[in-house]
Amino acid sequence: MPAETAPEISVVMPVLQSAATLERALRSLLGQTFPCWELLAVDGGSTDDSYDRMCRAAAADSRIRPVRQTPGGGPAAARNQGLSQARGQVVTYLDCADELYPDYLDQVKAWQNGADVLVFAHDPPDEALAEGAPLGMHIWSLAGAPGELPWEGMAAPLGLAHRRDLLDGVDLANEALGNAGDGALWRGFAAAGVRFLFVPQKCGRCGSRSFRRSTPWSIGLYAGPSPLDLAPHAGVSNPVLTAADVTDLRAAFVADPFLAFAQDRWYMFFEIMPHGSETGVIGLAESRDGLHWEYRQVVLREPFHLSYPHVFAWQGDYYMTPETLAAGCVRLYRAVHFPERWQHIADLVAGQHADPTVFRAGDAWWLFTCPDPASNRSLRLFQATCLTGPWTEHPQSPVVASDARVARPAGRVIAWDKGWLRFTQDCRERYGLQIWAFRITTLTGTDYAEELARPTPLLSPAAGRWNGRGMHHVDAHPVSGGEWLAVVDGYR
Repeated sequence: MPAETAPEISVVMPVLQSAATLERALRSLLGQTFPCWELLAVDGGSTDDSYDRMCRAAAADSRIRPVRQTPGGGPAAARNQGLSQARGQVVTYLDCADELYPDYLDQVKAWQNGADVLVFAHDPPDEALAEGAPLGMHIWSLAGAPGELPWEGMAAPLGLAHRRDLLDGVDLANEALGNAGDGALWRGFAAAGVRFLFVPQKCGRCGSRSFRRSTPWSIGLYAGPSPLDLAPHAGVSNPVLTAADVTDLRAAFVADPFLAFAQDRWYMFFEIMPHGSETGVIGLAESRDGLHWEYRQVVLREPFHLSYPHVFAWQGDYYMTPETLAAGCVRLYRAVHFPERWQHIADLVAGQHADPTVFRAGDAWWLFTCPDPASNRSLRLFQATCLTGPWTEHPQSPVVASDARVARPAGRVIAWDKGWLRFTQDCRERYGLQIWAFRITTLTGTDYAEELARPTPLLSPAAGRWNGRGMHHVDAHPVSGGEWLAVVDGYR
């Protein structure tokens, strides 16, 4: 949305000590399919870097408006300050611990003429249906009993949207009541005789942690006669690496493993999510035989979240393109002392890009990214003659436009059978369910085509085991005897 365009929907978000969850909430808003919105992000005196993060996000997107609030008023005061500056005809709410589904604002637009106040259903953190969530759709008029308005059960403030002009006739949230002060606003609406519409569509997920952050991902080994025929490695007991193996910090999980073979040993780079944080770091483990692994240390950390440490060699150097969504670009790192020390040397592509996957084919460099990590529905392709750029988007990009089953990258693109294989996460039902393999059949500066490399998923969850609920990453390498060794991840 251009900066001079008046927003149609204002989103109000109180912020306080929210660095651990803020970026996820912002990503869910940036991933909305409806573009004409503004965010009033009101900071209530955070002593962490929450406000600085908001300012960086605002520099990248003019729809985000950071606001300073006098400390001590709580979320009710923050919402009041945001409401006083809202410019949209419709107002809705987002807390830093919550996330919106990509079509939420489109749903608000679709239903906004149905009632004065819309109340959407939502998912709780554990993905179960909220108790008491409305299963049907009803018009409610609660003016006769405003004191009994069950605002706690209305997904408030997540999933509540209303016309901004309703604020002219009611009291705002009661700041003296702190966290409970929003009830005064909802009861004020009811006392004014407004109509409430309970909408069955789910607006998003509430809670202090996202699905992936609260899931115990771990790392295992697979093997087989080809990268399209892999099974659990018979020589190990999976998983071979878990959060418990990390020794230099308290880890919640490990995931996204990539391998490199150098100096007569295997090195594994992977994401570590520190316990109680949402800012991942990159860890290192090593193995003499590729089967028995020893954790070494964290090798890369930034002020923002890191994951997906895609490591590759080129002309005697090692490079890495980790996921760096909050940096606002795909960043390229080079090892200055492999494997422990890495230096940022270039920004390849501007914007938010999940799981950036670089590979060289022919005389060119290619880069797959998922630009919508909130919905995982599209795959973009970029090309360059030099690794450090300039990079340009392929004429046929996005090469996947609207299919969460086959869009988001799931590991390294590998050379196979005189061609190339790309691997993709299946996120249609939920994030990181299983992995599909595609054979790239055409890759030129003007044309791209691919086909399924096998009719069934390459990797799927194994009920009751360490990967019983999902798998979302594979990095396969040829080894002696015509076999392939693959490092994978999964959760239960």
